[in-house]
Amino acid sequence: MFKVLFLSLLIITNLFSEVKNELFILPNQGKELDERIENLIDSSKNEIIIAMYNFSHKEILKKLKDSSKKGVKILLILDEEKYKENKKLIKELEEENVKIIIPKDKMHMKVAIFDNKFLLMGSMNWTKESFKENHELIMINNDAEIILKLTNYLKNSKF
Repeated sequence: MFKVLFLSLLIITNLFSEVKNELFILPNQGKELDERIENLIDSSKNEIIIAMYNFSHKEILKKLKDSSKKGVKILLILDEEKYKENKKLIKELEEENVKIIIPKDKMHMKVAIFDNKFLLMGSMNWTKESFKENHELIMINNDAEIILKLTNYLKNSKF
């Protein structure tokens, strides 16, 4: 019952609010995107969900660690191979009660959800090189219906 009511409220709210999209094209907007992601992490009050193939960006990892210390629930879903490569960095997050899931199959998504308000998705892994060197495309939007659908998938999948 609560889920139906919550979903109805989100859909009604979405009808009266404007969906906003932000597009970042890298490497030209790498610094701008880096700052935007750090701002989304800093402004999150409740929950951050990240599903990422390769994640080794030290500054973003530090921001997540700081957010976890402030009580923000963080869920990381990471690819097993890349997790093993970056285990030393990721271990610091595990020590801060960040929940980490390693799926049996390849995790190739590159998405993040901030407080069920903003969805970041695109082609880019969260590595320092991706922000500076690669040709990548990232979109951030606030479409409540899409965010809910992806949140439900990530939280309820049997990885």
